[in-house]
Amino acid sequence: MKNIFFILIASFKKNFGYVFLAVGCAVILILLHNTILTTSNNYSKIRVGIIDNDNSPLSENLKNYLCDELDMIITENLTYDEFSLVLIDKKISAIIEIDEGFEASAQNASLKPLIITILGDYENAAFLNVYLESYMNSIGILSSASNGDIALFDTLFSDYKLNGNEIEALDASSIDREKEFNKDVSIAAIGFFLMMIFGIGLAISYMITDDKILGVYTRIQASPIKPYQYLVGSTLFGILLCFITIFLYIGCLAAEKIDAGIGYGTLSFMLVLYSLLMIAFSLMAALVFKTKNSIMALSIGFSTIGCIMGGAWFPLDYSPKALQTLAKITPQYWFMDAVRMLSADENANISINIVALLLFTLLFSLVGLYAFSNCNASK
Repeated sequence: MKNIFFILIASFKKNFGYVFLAVGCAVILILLHNTILTTSNNYSKIRVGIIDNDNSPLSENLKNYLCDELDMIITENLTYDEFSLVLIDKKISAIIEIDEGFEASAQNASLKPLIITILGDYENAAFLNVYLESYMNSIGILSSASNGDIALFDTLFSDYKLNGNEIEALDASSIDREKEFNKDVSIAAIGFFLMMIFGIGLAISYMITDDKILGVYTRIQASPIKPYQYLVGSTLFGILLCFITIFLYIGCLAAEKIDAGIGYGTLSFMLVLYSLLMIAFSLMAALVFKTKNSIMALSIGFSTIGCIMGGAWFPLDYSPKALQTLAKITPQYWFMDAVRMLSADENANISINIVALLLFTLLFSLVGLYAFSNCNASK
């Protein structure tokens, strides 16, 4: 145990720059997560075109309601024909026309309806219609209560604006949409983690290869340190580097209170499990191959092709059946499949996925140990 600890400390001293690599991976993941989250939130906002022919305090209140309270993106100052082209291109979800005399009709207890034009984007249109209907019902109540008394309507409307446009019954819908976006963002960031963590694995492979080339490993064999102790110490060094990346990443998600769609503990477990697989693969590559170029080619090929085939960056639901079947030979598939199942249901049974990842880890470890034992036997 003492010798293993000595190898671990020596690895940190000699390769302390790898610690910065681990921290850098965490920082990139956090920045990537926040960037995708910001982009997704902007993309997810409903965009509507508004033709305001009334230009009254009431029509202005409606626009503020859509923009400030519902967080929609509104576009004005275009004609109906211009908006129609934008709608056809699906750059907006709907065109809302506010007729001239909109406020006057409300003051006279005969509220004019809004004219809404949609084209294909039925999900966002349904969401928009529900909120617009709620808003119009609220104004309709004020209009009916004033019974044509303009001064009374203005007083009621002023109170309405002062108290805010609160529609509590629909809050859950808004929260559900936000949760879904957060889940998608987290899955995208985790997909990039699968590739980035191989940067640490490649560094571990290079460390062992350098020790072989420079004769460090040969000198260790002549010392009281056993070869297996060197291997265990190097493995622990790689694992600790992965832990730095994982827990900095998870810690920042928790600090920013970002809903990852999966419990932080469960997500940490899955990332650690995959990191162990990656360390086993990296040690195997270093023990089987003699040159850094060979190790780099294998690692990059395994990480990139595996991520593409395994659905790390896009779901495989709409892929050909043959590709979906072939994807199961990659550990990335079993990892991402587990993440997506947990994101949909935190109580999902992922035992098969865990077993598959452990078997891949065992396979890489056995190949590495075989190469390690042959190397020692030849000496």
